[in-house]
Amino acid sequence: MRTLAIIGQDRCGSTILARMLDRVPGLASAGEVHWLVDAPPHRPLATRIRGWHISRRCMRHGASCPVFDEPFITQRFPEGDLYAIVAKRLGCDTLVSADKSPQHFERFTERGQPFGVILYKRPQRAIYSHMVGEAKTFEEALEAWHRFYALAIRWAPQWCKEYVALSYEDIVRSPGWSVYAITRMLGAPRTEIPLALPDEYHFIGGNRNAHLWGRISEDRRWEKNLAAHLQAQADKDPRTKRILRHLEPLRRESLHGWRRAQEEADATGRDDRDPDHATD
Repeated sequence: MRTLAIIGQDRCGSTILARMLDRVPGLASAGEVHWLVDAPPHRPLATRIRGWHISRRCMRHGASCPVFDEPFITQRFPEGDLYAIVAKRLGCDTLVSADKSPQHFERFTERGQPFGVILYKRPQRAIYSHMVGEAKTFEEALEAWHRFYALAIRWAPQWCKEYVALSYEDIVRSPGWSVYAITRMLGAPRTEIPLALPDEYHFIGGNRNAHLWGRISEDRRWEKNLAAHLQAQADKDPRTKRILRHLEPLRRESLHGWRRAQEEADATGRDDRDPDHATD
């Protein structure tokens, strides 16, 4: 059993990416698996923490989920075996976890074991998401973005077997190439990613709104609603520049690794079609 760790802030697009990866043969997305051990013991099935609706139940099927049913989700889980237990339950070779935080992956995986995806929103988009969704001030949201991704770029090389970096903008504008960057790392088969997201999946936690989406689409509200001087301030902050100097080259290498594969395909006569000819 292998683990693919989606590493990112809350509201980074992890629910959408995980739903996309659920289409890849051999992969299964289970969402924020850590809630199986972290949901408050006195209210294991539903509660609210810092404004988030937290539940061990499947966000797609609720109490009627055939995979995450009540006898399964109310048992006690050993932390060291949690991912293996969930992967067996889903019948997959590779478990996609949207637990996002390095501290969770350190609890449930061994150093050098998981594959990783650092998933990030551009700072202006992330700031707006947190100002609206969590009532943070601009300064609080910017500080949170800096703090998380400064940690992520230090942690991933030390803990992950291999990792790639993708932006939210990549996964909504180029879903095929984004998934290919990940499957290429995993050695999994290339899979066409339709614009219509899968309706049948089993997922714990995640962004409630993202579970309602039937298609891959881009939220651009920040462009009109975040003041221009704040957008500029986020861009000019030296911490932003320092973090993006690490993430952007890795992102370009991750996303455009297909070019080398395309050259190899041309040389061998293989048919490597553009995976972003997405359909409904």
